[in-house]
Amino acid sequence: MLQENNHRLSDAIAAATARENKGHEEMDSEIKQLKEEQDVLKTLLKEKDLFIQVQSDQFLSSNEKLTDKVNENELLRQATTNLKDRILILEMVISHLKGEIEKMMETSQEKEMEYQALQQANLKFSVVLLEQEYECQSMKEQALAFEQLLLEKEDGKAGDLSQLLKALESMQEKTILFQQERDQITLSRKHQQMAKRTLEQEVQHLRDKELHLKQEVQSLRSHLLESEDSYSWEIGAAEKRERNLREKVTLLEEKLLSSSNASHQASVQVESLQKQVRFLSQERDENALQLSLYQEQGKQYSMSLTNLQKVLERSQQEEKSMYSAELQKERQHTTEWKEKAENLDREALLLQERLEKANRVLDSATRPTQQLHQKEKQIEQSELPGEILDDAQKEWMNSENGTEGKVDKALMRNLFIGHFQTPKNQCPKVLRLMGSILVIQKEAMEQLLSGDDGGVTKWMTGWLAGGSQCVPNTPVTPNEQPGLKSSFSELFVQFLETESHSSIPSPKLSARAMKCLDSRGRRKERANVPRSVTDAAEFRAGKREAVNQFLAPRSAAVPLISLDELGTGGPGNLLLNPISDFMPTFTPLPVSPDNSARVVLKDL
Repeated sequence: MLQENNHRLSDAIAAATARENKGHEEMDSEIKQLKEEQDVLKTLLKEKDLFIQVQSDQFLSSNEKLTDKVNENELLRQATTNLKDRILILEMVISHLKGEIEKMMETSQEKEMEYQALQQANLKFSVVLLEQEYECQSMKEQALAFEQLLLEKEDGKAGDLSQLLKALESMQEKTILFQQERDQITLSRKHQQMAKRTLEQEVQHLRDKELHLKQEVQSLRSHLLESEDSYSWEIGAAEKRERNLREKVTLLEEKLLSSSNASHQASVQVESLQKQVRFLSQERDENALQLSLYQEQGKQYSMSLTNLQKVLERSQQEEKSMYSAELQKERQHTTEWKEKAENLDREALLLQERLEKANRVLDSATRPTQQLHQKEKQIEQSELPGEILDDAQKEWMNSENGTEGKVDKALMRNLFIGHFQTPKNQCPKVLRLMGSILVIQKEAMEQLLSGDDGGVTKWMTGWLAGGSQCVPNTPVTPNEQPGLKSSFSELFVQFLETESHSSIPSPKLSARAMKCLDSRGRRKERANVPRSVTDAAEFRAGKREAVNQFLAPRSAAVPLISLDELGTGGPGNLLLNPISDFMPTFTPLPVSPDNSARVVLKDL
């Protein structure tokens, strides 16, 4: 059976190595393709980055141009506002000058009126002067006439002459006064003419100044209109440029958004690739751990062989001490086990060599991290078909059913000795514990314990004689007699002998089933990290010991005491401790009559 299992394991390992090699090659090609895709994505990202930089530079330059145009427009607007202010100031000055000119015109009109009045007065004075001159001439003529008359009348008319002289002098004084007035009037006329000329010159100067200001205003208006037209044209052109630049900016923003989306998608793809790489690295680590566990299994196989040899030696010693007649059979069995152990050693060496080869192949294939995901898929696809699983499950159920009614000799012996060594006040508890181990109902147990003193012997005889139905697979020997004709020790020894030798063959597990069991053992090891190595060793040693013909297979209905509860300080007798679900296998120990039940159960 072990050779067949080893052959199956070797075939499965060879197939797995071939599949792993194929998976490594496929993963190498896929990794190359992924690297090429990653390089292409990197080049695309670089091109997109360059395009984004160029577009951003163009965007910045267009923004700078826009700001320059806006500044120029603001300067032009400020210049137009300044020109408008200057035009308003000039209009104010022109209006003020117009007011002054009107005032000067009014003063000039007043001066002209005065000048006309003076001219009229001058004309009047000139007429008066002409009249006075005419009178003077007439007076001179009269004076001459009077002089002639005087000369004629000198002699006789002296008094009249004096009077005439006096009148002549008065007339001369009047003429002098009239001449002085005439001179003053001429001087005033000259002064009025000079003032009129100055006023006319000022009026002409003001008219010339007004014309010059009007010309300046017209030139300023024309310049302002031209500047407004040019500014309006430049503003329209600037607005058109601004619109074009805004359209370009929107296009650039759309391009930037598209490029950013493309870069984001590329980054997302890169992140997904990195996640895949991390996942594959984790799977690689898990595979490395599995390889290490396989190596540990190889080591544990060798340890289990040594443990088997030790178990064989102990079983030989116990069988020599207990059964001297079966020494030859034991020697034959030991030689057979030694041969099997040598075969197992050879197979373990072969498995170690294959594991080393597989380890080398895996070490050479550890450079790409993305191969491990596909490797796991291929391993899942390359698992054994469902028929092998069904066969393994059936064999496992047959093995469980075959070992369900079997009892370990050492366990029953220790329980038996512990029962007789316990004090009387705790005997019912021990009997209840033994009844729960042998799957006896509580009501039947209470009826047996509530009877007379012979209740225990009745229960033990009924149990040993086959009265209980908790062990259905126990054969009945022809020498067995019902009742109490034989002693209790003989009945107990006969029961142990019949239960220890089983006719059901040992279970045969396929490679897939062994792998499943191994994976279950690993889960337990991961759940309890400090006890991982010991639990795995006990699990593999238990599989080896289940095939041993010298040890009775452990019954599934006989649970043992958990290791955790031994150190927590329970009750005094270990038979009264609670029963755990996990039941590791154990080897029978020789019991000396000096040891107590507590020491024996601790050894268990």
